[in-house]
Amino acid sequence: MREVRALREDEIPQLCRVVGEAFKEDSTSWVMEQQQYEPGYRHCQTRVAVVDGRVVSSLIVLRRPIHYAGATIPMLGVGNVSTLPSEEGRGHASAILRQVAELAPGWGYPLGMLFTDIPGFYRRLGWEAVPVLRACFRPLPSGVPARSPIRRFQPETMTGEVARAVAPIYEAANRDQVGPIARWPEYWEANVIRRWRRCHLWLAEGAYVVLSPERETLDIHEGGYLPGAEAAARDLLAEATHMARALGKPLMRAPGHPALRPELWEGSAEVASESTDTGMMCVIFDWPALVRYILPALQERWRQAGRPVLETTLCHRTGEVAVVGTPRGLEIAGGVGGTRYNLDDAQAIPLLFGQWQAIPDLDRPELRALFAGPTPAFWPGDGF
Repeated sequence: MREVRALREDEIPQLCRVVGEAFKEDSTSWVMEQQQYEPGYRHCQTRVAVVDGRVVSSLIVLRRPIHYAGATIPMLGVGNVSTLPSEEGRGHASAILRQVAELAPGWGYPLGMLFTDIPGFYRRLGWEAVPVLRACFRPLPSGVPARSPIRRFQPETMTGEVARAVAPIYEAANRDQVGPIARWPEYWEANVIRRWRRCHLWLAEGAYVVLSPERETLDIHEGGYLPGAEAAARDLLAEATHMARALGKPLMRAPGHPALRPELWEGSAEVASESTDTGMMCVIFDWPALVRYILPALQERWRQAGRPVLETTLCHRTGEVAVVGTPRGLEIAGGVGGTRYNLDDAQAIPLLFGQWQAIPDLDRPELRALFAGPTPAFWPGDGF
């Protein structure tokens, strides 16, 4: 008989065994560190499948709110999905994921996200890939010199003070974007700085970049700048190209994000290639609640579209919601009416993130007036 429930403290050694065997590494320190550094972690955040008193499968659920064009969505991150190899194929992980989907609305999460290299498994459970752009830049032979004073922090000098200096830049750069994690103070100091302790961080006036020179390429994990600090951002990227040349790195990898758009590299590096990463997946737990959270963004897009009159009912397997636009404004209405769209998971997720190429049959003016916007920009450094 299988039982799906929260982890008990005395089961932590079993949890370490499950995660270790699933990921083929000694996971004891990794699991304990994750529990220690995740702000506000409680054992009920680790969900397990137990058979005959033995933990056979597990995952962890994490608070990961995201910015959504001026709004904030309480998103649930799912990580460490693991099953003992001897127990694979028996539906244990699927059972935990289904339970999480049932519980998430009551926890206050209308949306979930995870990273994976086996998307087919999750797609059967309602998850859909959200493509994220990655770019590679090639340093030019003689780049432009930096003019801004730059403060440089090595891995051993990453501190809470550094986090407090970067946090307002990050939030200002990402507040109106779609996708970046909305990092709260405890998350900055306990989680972000811990992740950056293998990286270099450079700060100029109102701008920053986080770099990792450990691989064959120089990786730019993330970067951002305050309004008016574009010159400082250019200087930081110019210095990054100098580092790449000095280290003999032929390429620099960076997330495709408005804060690191190609024109900031002019004179320092050129785009060598672009690729789409499909390892990030999302699922909708509660469609009506999700639409209510993003209503401020929908209202702004509707105003930018010229305030069209519309009455649209958006239906998903988790519920339906009517959105009405009149000369008085855009609002969520009681009941249903107007043009009705029955959205499956493969349509609702791309619609949410404005990725119209995935749903040409839904390319309608009223939907563009509500959902057309920038593509998501989840930071890879916030993976689980």
